[in-house]
Amino acid sequence: MSAIQIDIRDNVTVALARMQAGLQPPVVNPAIGTAVKKLFQDHFLALPKNKQGFPSTNFWSGAARATTWQLLAAGVIIRVDQQGVGYQLRGGDLKPGAGKTYLTIPATAAAYGHRAREFNLKFAIVDDNGFQRPALVARRSVASLVTQTQTGKYKHTADAVGEVVFYWLVRSAHKEPNPSVIPSEAEIGSTAATAVQMKIAALLRTGGPS
Repeated sequence: MSAIQIDIRDNVTVALARMQAGLQPPVVNPAIGTAVKKLFQDHFLALPKNKQGFPSTNFWSGAARATTWQLLAAGVIIRVDQQGVGYQLRGGDLKPGAGKTYLTIPATAAAYGHRAREFNLKFAIVDDNGFQRPALVARRSVASLVTQTQTGKYKHTADAVGEVVFYWLVRSAHKEPNPSVIPSEAEIGSTAATAVQMKIAALLRTGGPS
């Protein structure tokens, strides 16, 4: 009787080893970093404009552009190198810099996104609904007004309109923390998990990294 020899090669063990290698941090973490970075960028771009309705300074789109990720030994770190994002997130007390007495708070759209030194302004104590407040003001020279008289004719007048507040001056400002300016921990965790799942699916299709 002749013997029957069956050669069984253990391809499964090899495939599993390649899958395990493919799920190591150096392979998986870049996928997580890329996905979570995009999550942060999309979140920043969806944040509302300033509450005052002033023309946008594109602060949050700048934050999106300034978002990067860095590979660590045990994971990834997301960096947002945009000044002011940390203050928006954590809040806190803000005081004038060295040698200064006041912070400048924009009071008009023309001042928003600009520094006070860009304008020719003067210090004044201004009545604000019954309260005396320090401010930086500019003087509008002339206001033109066209009105229609009872006879149907139009009348033009030009009068001085006085001082216009560009900035309110305050000695300090406090901002409450606002965790909503970045994605929640649940969103970050879900995005990272989805990135890993997609990596696993890709490894199953290809049999793991070569």
